[in-house]
Amino acid sequence: MQNPFDPGYYDTDELRVFGFKSVGENVAIAKTCKIIGLANIEIGDNSRIDDFSTLIATGPLVIGAHVHIHSYCQIGARGGVTLDDFSALASGCLIYSASDDMSGRHMVGGVVPAHCTKPKVAPVLFRKHAVAFARCTILPGVTLEEGAVACAHSLVSRNVPEWTVVAGSPAEHRITRSRRLLGLEATLAEAEAIAA
Repeated sequence: MQNPFDPGYYDTDELRVFGFKSVGENVAIAKTCKIIGLANIEIGDNSRIDDFSTLIATGPLVIGAHVHIHSYCQIGARGGVTLDDFSALASGCLIYSASDDMSGRHMVGGVVPAHCTKPKVAPVLFRKHAVAFARCTILPGVTLEEGAVACAHSLVSRNVPEWTVVAGSPAEHRITRSRRLLGLEATLAEAEAIAA
């Protein structure tokens, strides 16, 4: 008997039938996820998306290789979102590539006619090894450069320089991150080449 509390994951072969733009090898997506805009989504090798995450890809969503999107994450890719290789989102992260104008000069909401709104629409980019920890919010137009980290519960409204750790609301620089993991990346590539 299958465990009713664990509905499992779709694997690469199943996902390729659903209509994604592209799906790499060894990809897994939890069966409890909600995904809109499959034709706009590219997923690289060895990536996984966990339970109850929501991906709304009305614009391009590019998920690289070895990317882990933990449970309860939400990605709005209207303005485009890219998660480069080895980047990650911890549980409950919110990624917005579009946001309504709250100044009062325009109306807000998804059911208001487009000519009455003026949202900020700008791509979000996570470079290689960039990570957002639990319950971070990333706003439109933000780039987390290579190795950048946003600590738990941070509100990230501006770009984060490479190998920098930010925290807070709004997020501010805290420390510089070690680049040691770049050597681990090379080790992983060698192991994958041998296995192939």
